[in-house]
Amino acid sequence: METLNEMDDLCTSGFGTPQPRHGLQLLHWFANEYVKIVTNGEVEIERNPNKKAFGCQQFTDNTDTKYRLLPNRLLPFYMLGNLDAPGAEDLPDYVSKNHTEKNNVSNKDRIIFSLQPDKVLDRIYVTQ
Repeated sequence: METLNEMDDLCTSGFGTPQPRHGLQLLHWFANEYVKIVTNGEVEIERNPNKKAFGCQQFTDNTDTKYRLLPNRLLPFYMLGNLDAPGAEDLPDYVSKNHTEKNNVSNKDRIIFSLQPDKVLDRIYVTQ
């Protein structure tokens, strides 16, 4: 798994490109509308992911450690970005405008995040 620490890392990673992929638009929306930075520098979510708004779903990783996508954490993981999930129609048009509603690359990108009990983000992953 590649770690992206800076904006340049994201720009050169290929995440969300080429069109019609929606990953960069999804990440922009997530950073500007779904989370906020609080006074101590932590990042908190502004919405309850359990309400499944914007297509947010609980993410369950493979239990076989050989095939796990993410590190084993004792915190819940959530996933955003499936444009076919219930509630995803509430994402802004600029995120979903290139979605063809077919099983292709226009619905490939996801954001997976782990959440501490106090609504503080623990980890954020972008994946395809």
